[in-house]
Amino acid sequence: ELKALPGLKKVFRLHPPRKGYKSTKRPFKDFGDLGYRGERINELILKMI
Repeated sequence: ELKALPGLKKVFRLHPPRKGYKSTKRPFKDFGDLGYRGERINELILKMI
């Protein structure tokens, strides 16, 4: 459980993703970056850490 980890912050400050966004005007289902992405959110978070 996350509460058991000592020194873990409750809030993470993220940078914009490396290599930028593809398109913030197009929905994710249309090959953009806007909206719900399901399990692929992990890929975006790794780019932002």
